[in-house]
Amino acid sequence: MEASTLIGLVCNTALLVILGLVFDIIVLNPQFEKLSIKILTGIGFGLIGMAVMKTPWELIPGVFFDTRSVLLSLGGLFFGTVPTLIAVGMTGVLRFFQGGIGATTGIGMVMICCPTPSNMLFPMAEKAK
Repeated sequence: MEASTLIGLVCNTALLVILGLVFDIIVLNPQFEKLSIKILTGIGFGLIGMAVMKTPWELIPGVFFDTRSVLLSLGGLFFGTVPTLIAVGMTGVLRFFQGGIGATTGIGMVMICCPTPSNMLFPMAEKAK
């Protein structure tokens, strides 16, 4: 394994750990129910997603592998719909501007895998409260 590949994976993992800390600090706070807090959380979540996308493993020019799908799927489950949709929009726009032969696939992946947990699983967790 090349050093650049290992560094990219370690950076992606570190960003996922940061997301866990953000969850622990923000979402477990009772004020998280406010829309303004959800929007700010979504922007922070999107920035973490964009940072993950800027440290990928590039197979060939334009084809990137990163932990964006893990980040957005788990974020949808734990943060809810509003922050996830903001993060999906931010990461989708970045992938569009990155271009390359994998851009369409990357944008499609963001659109398909991310709404699933936030729209199907999170409302069930809300009802359980």
